[in-house]
Amino acid sequence: MERIAYIDYLKAFGIIGVIIIHLTSRYLTNSPVGSSLWLQASVLESLVRFSIIVFVMASGVLLLKKRQLIEDLPRRLKRVLIPYFYGL
Repeated sequence: MERIAYIDYLKAFGIIGVIIIHLTSRYLTNSPVGSSLWLQASVLESLVRFSIIVFVMASGVLLLKKRQLIEDLPRRLKRVLIPYFYGL
């Protein structure tokens, strides 16, 4: 399968956005509401919140390739569920 560069860039942007969301969540939960630090973290998190949707949509584009979804489903489920259950 041929790689599409802009899809990789969108996914990388999504990954960076999720990392920023995780980093700012610490300041949102531990800083007093309304403080300067809390406000900065809140604004930054709001700016990158859409990166989750960008990542999911960019990954979904890769599902639209030539292979049939039914044929590919067991492989994809294994690829998603094993890390998911390992992370629980």
